[in-house]
Amino acid sequence: MLPEFTPAEASEGVEGFTFNLVDAPGYTVDAAASSISFTIADTPDSKPRLSFTGSPAVLVESAGTTAALNFSLSAPPPAGGVPVTIASSSLSDFFGSIGGALTSFTFNLTEQTGSLSLPILNDGIAEGIETATFTLQAPSGFELSPIANTVSFTLYDSPADAPPLTREVDTGAAGNDTLLTANAVPLAAGQSRAITGAIAARGGIDASEDVDLYKVDLLTGQKLTVDVDSQEYSIPGLNVPQRLDSELRLFDSTGRELLRVNNAPAPNELFVSGRDPYLEFVAETAGTFYVGVSQLNNRTYDPLTAGSGSGQIAPNSGVNVGAYTIDLAVGAA
Repeated sequence: MLPEFTPAEASEGVEGFTFNLVDAPGYTVDAAASSISFTIADTPDSKPRLSFTGSPAVLVESAGTTAALNFSLSAPPPAGGVPVTIASSSLSDFFGSIGGALTSFTFNLTEQTGSLSLPILNDGIAEGIETATFTLQAPSGFELSPIANTVSFTLYDSPADAPPLTREVDTGAAGNDTLLTANAVPLAAGQSRAITGAIAARGGIDASEDVDLYKVDLLTGQKLTVDVDSQEYSIPGLNVPQRLDSELRLFDSTGRELLRVNNAPAPNELFVSGRDPYLEFVAETAGTFYVGVSQLNNRTYDPLTAGSGSGQIAPNSGVNVGAYTIDLAVGAA
């Protein structure tokens, strides 16, 4: 199965690549001649490209939710960095009275990737549902990604005003593939949430590389249970039912893997789970944890980098990508 790309996704501007030789048995590498760099352009007129994503999709004032604005250059920045300007008519929601006089702000991006954190301001005023939109401005000598140049957040006064997440949300250019773009699932003790999602191609990421990450906060001693159930479908010309064969991974707030599960039935699915995974985890300390859903054998991806792993499909055996439902529940240990 080959990924499908739109013209916008296939266009990448100017990209920079570096290849490095490393020491191996039988030889050592001359440190002064160990690497080579290439620059690849779509056309002679292409420029380095700046991309822009944000997460989470929902910000709650009373909870002081922090918006993460994420920036990525297709090639390393020049010496001195790149001045990046973001325009918005909603800066007062983050900077108070100072932001009310601002319509944009600028910072210097000195690395190929970077992130800004903007906590939403709790002004104590009931304002209902609002939308904050941030628009990237093209720096001189650079071009903007045609599919990742604007970010919108939905603002709520309190958690009670925000609807619960019931469907996976693409919070980054490649979906919710990293810790920064993970879908937040607020759960108190005794609560559960069923969310529909899909392992599928998006944002230039092949379906077998797609990862869906969900963020859950746990208190010391709380137990998290996660159950994935795939949805059967068919492929024309192939008389074999198809399903997502998924992997489950659990990470701490730094991206360190704590658990990994492939085929494991939930307690009520001992003889019907098929290829679906299930896990249980008890938090020894309070913290933020991330649940990752991925394709079969995509179990070594880096949760900090989108498209960093790769799974496999076997349609003749019914092993494929596709839709799923993930049930997350928090309870006492």
